[in-house]
Amino acid sequence: MASTATDTASAAPSGTSSNGLLNQAKGQASKLTDMGLAKAAEFADGKKQAAAQQVNGIADIVREFGDAAGEQFGPAVGGAISRGGDAVAQFAAGLDERSLEDIVDTTRTTIVRHPGAALAIAAVAGFAGGRILKGAMERGAARQAGRTNDKQEKAA
Repeated sequence: MASTATDTASAAPSGTSSNGLLNQAKGQASKLTDMGLAKAAEFADGKKQAAAQQVNGIADIVREFGDAAGEQFGPAVGGAISRGGDAVAQFAAGLDERSLEDIVDTTRTTIVRHPGAALAIAAVAGFAGGRILKGAMERGAARQAGRTNDKQEKAA
């Protein structure tokens, strides 16, 4: 019986079934890739919208600060700060309206045109991000130490 199965397999054209399987695998891989790219684009768009909402929140905070500064330091100072809040809100609106590809292309073009400024912005953002992360880690460690002390006090 084993020789019959071998004879049948050898009687079939050798390239036909393997090419069919290869083409089918390529088709499935292409579909999975397309699905993955669509999910990634959907995820990125959701994150872009969330970022736009957060930037809008920052604009509101800057405007409120401008109002308070206007009362304390005069309308010129308050107006300047409020205009800054308006600029941040315009940025948020542009972020929300533009496609992700457009944002990436604009960023890439700006970096090519102004590499020094891009490097300076990246350095400042990295420094600020590091400081924020360090502060968050220190607060977390302090909280953890407080919990440990509380547990030790309860045990005693």
